[in-house]
Amino acid sequence: PKAIRRSPSSWNKSFDITRSHFGIKTTDIYATFGSLGHSLMLYAAVEAMSIGASLCCLSNVGPARQASLIDDHKVSVIYATPTQLKLLLKGAKTNQTTGFNTVTHVFCGGGELTGSLRSELNTFFSNAITYEFYGASETSFITISDLNTPSGSVGRPYPGVDVRIGDGQATVPFEVGEIWVRSPFLFDSYEVGESQDTRRIGSYLTVGEMGYFDDDGRLFVLGRKNRMITVADNNVFLDEIERTIGTIFGIDHCAVIAKKDDRRGHV
Repeated sequence: PKAIRRSPSSWNKSFDITRSHFGIKTTDIYATFGSLGHSLMLYAAVEAMSIGASLCCLSNVGPARQASLIDDHKVSVIYATPTQLKLLLKGAKTNQTTGFNTVTHVFCGGGELTGSLRSELNTFFSNAITYEFYGASETSFITISDLNTPSGSVGRPYPGVDVRIGDGQATVPFEVGEIWVRSPFLFDSYEVGESQDTRRIGSYLTVGEMGYFDDDGRLFVLGRKNRMITVADNNVFLDEIERTIGTIFGIDHCAVIAKKDDRRGHV
């Protein structure tokens, strides 16, 4: 586990984006489903209080009860991980809940939102827009995707964020390189733990993830630099293989591990 240090101003600038870009108001009611020890849940709780919205922390109740409380309290904004949303929908089905009509914004982070889960969310949250964030604790938000984002992409840069591929110089479409970020939301330092992959060049920061932009300015993330291997002189990302295998029906979890091979380098 790593603990990070962020300035209050970096949080407040992010809250300002939520007000101006997404139109969240004091009359909104937030819901979170995890411990405040998780950076996304802590962020949502502090944002709600900063804006002056109401907050329902639903971390100590089961999914079925969570679904009921969302209806009871007329929740309008949800911050959650894909796993939490999947459990919430399972609880809603247990309660025979057909939808959450008061919810207008679903912010998802901390993992990849699959096409099937997004489809279910669109059914249950018929009056809401589901936004998927890509980022890290060290960077906060990097990109944001919505209904128009193509499959496999994590969307376009979040408001106020500059994303470059490579060493912070000009970005070329479809050119694979390390993802570098400049924004007012970056962390200051590690308080506990460290990461060899986290580096700074001037005002840009990377956490060691690789990706590319398409010609429409959408970012595609391939995986961590330290999980990239060579197979017959081709760069292969183990994370990308895991994501592909995970789309096969009946597979809930998988792990891809590289093995040295004299002929191909790795298999």
